[in-house]
Amino acid sequence: MIFKSKELVNVPDRGEMPVWSVDTDTQTVTHVHPKTFKTEEHRFFRDYIRYHLHYSEEENPERLQRLVDNGEIFQYLSDLDNRVFDALDSQEELLTFLKKRKGILDGVCISGGEPTLSDGLEEFLGKIKELGYAVKLDTNGSRPKIVKHLAEAGLIDKVAMDIKACPDNYGSLTGIEKPDMDSIFETADFLLHGNLDYEFRTTVVRELHTQKDFEEIAGWLAGAKEYYLQAYKDSDGVLRPGYGSYTFEELQNFQKILQKTILSVGIRGID
Repeated sequence: MIFKSKELVNVPDRGEMPVWSVDTDTQTVTHVHPKTFKTEEHRFFRDYIRYHLHYSEEENPERLQRLVDNGEIFQYLSDLDNRVFDALDSQEELLTFLKKRKGILDGVCISGGEPTLSDGLEEFLGKIKELGYAVKLDTNGSRPKIVKHLAEAGLIDKVAMDIKACPDNYGSLTGIEKPDMDSIFETADFLLHGNLDYEFRTTVVRELHTQKDFEEIAGWLAGAKEYYLQAYKDSDGVLRPGYGSYTFEELQNFQKILQKTILSVGIRGID
């Protein structure tokens, strides 16, 4: 699929062309300079970029289109490409560290971002398991096939799944107009009825969550063995500072609602 910018330029002998475009199949960004009409193309070769573009075109095409319209798509993919390269170096450093800590550490938690978006995840987990470590995977549940495959391959020992909100509130929490709730439901159902160790958890934000969220979650995840309410903590490091948290007493109220259907409900993040 090709995403084209709304801004066009009339190129001699070629007609109107978009100033920016990205081809998600070839991972190619094209820029036509509005004054010189010079056309520049850059192709990204990492599988992660291909993976990310295909995921974006399916799950959040509006955001991808916005990056193209704003002329930010090349810088965005370049930054992502650099981070992936740095991450590969970091993997080797981590594996070296884990080899030295065998017998001292028990396990490794794989977090993110969303780890299941990385096409190198299976290989990386295999290397960790070869060292004898237990592995916990943090996920938002958006890629159930990956979670199931990793579980069946014996590459993960526990999953911690983020429950953003009740199903009706997922869109406003994730910023995705139409989130893929079928995938979220599939992952949760796999954990609820499978043999893999797991926990569900929600980071509770005063401006984003209400009692209704937890009443509906109690019905959705009825029978779950473990769930945690995590107190939100505002800081300069979060994407959108300024949100507030609930008091411990208010979180206890949500806890009581969830305890009606969930075996163990804990509260985290309260000093």
